[in-house]
Amino acid sequence: MDGSVADALLSARARRAADAALAVGLGLLAVADLLLSSDPSSWGERGPLQVCLALGCTLPLAWRVRRPIATVVVITAAGGLLVAVAAPHQAPFEVFVGSVLAAYSIGAHTAGHDRASNWQQLDELSDSGGYSTRFGALSASAATIRGGRT
Repeated sequence: MDGSVADALLSARARRAADAALAVGLGLLAVADLLLSSDPSSWGERGPLQVCLALGCTLPLAWRVRRPIATVVVITAAGGLLVAVAAPHQAPFEVFVGSVLAAYSIGAHTAGHDRASNWQQLDELSDSGGYSTRFGALSASAATIRGGRT
């Protein structure tokens, strides 16, 4: 591959565009799943609240490199509300994908001492209540990785 093409693909602008495309693509899939599914029970029902929550679980991925903690907080809040709205059914798959990508971004896009701080914040977020089942295993893994308690 030509050096100039590689440089263009690795540029910050290209990565931001890829993150935006990922967020918009996953958001469109979530909304299509919500609106076109024959059984919207995993979303609770079809309505404006569910559309907002679907987008809240996906669109923040556009910020995942620049603001990984904010991304996790927004996706966790929207996903937690969606889990409550969809109860007793399991939340849709897009919520899981958004959560995993956001959690991955904490480790992948922070450096040095900030990484330990980010894992600690994720531990506190997962221990704060209703969403702990989703990030419980991740928090235990995070504690193990940094050599702390589980």
